[in-house]
Amino acid sequence: MTEDDLRAIERSLSIELPSAYRAAMLSFPVPAFALSSDTELWDDASAVVTFNQELRNGQSGDPWPAHMFALGHAGDGSPSAIDLNSPDAAVWWVDRCGLSNDESYESHASFDVWLTEYVEHTRHDAEANCIDPDGTPAEREAVEAEFAGTGCWDLLKIIGAVIVAAILYVVVRVWTGW
Repeated sequence: MTEDDLRAIERSLSIELPSAYRAAMLSFPVPAFALSSDTELWDDASAVVTFNQELRNGQSGDPWPAHMFALGHAGDGSPSAIDLNSPDAAVWWVDRCGLSNDESYESHASFDVWLTEYVEHTRHDAEANCIDPDGTPAEREAVEAEFAGTGCWDLLKIIGAVIVAAILYVVVRVWTGW
């Protein structure tokens, strides 16, 4: 996102974004997921505005108050959101977009703490799926298309199991003279 994107979000939603969020978005922390709207932290200003407007209008349940700002969601319908009334920009995990759901709660006392955990987790998951977290979005999409849901580690586990089975077969044949 650019500074213009952040100002557009603020204008469209009549809010002031926390400085920690602004800094993170100006230098997106996991480049392979830049320009996306399919993770917990969306980097698509238009999608962020639309999603927050839908939440405020109650299109996904009870209308959200203006002081709650959804960061995005990873396709599961349960976003993370900043409480803009919180001095440290506390982050909430919101069950199925419902702030009043019993399962929704403040998950992190500050956006900075949430971001550190998010970046660590996202980078780890990307690497486990053969994606360079510092690569480009196009490179990420190419890897995702190549593995189409299997993930690199899943593929490596299958190959490893086949190799172990082959070794065991040879050992048993040699040992038993079969």
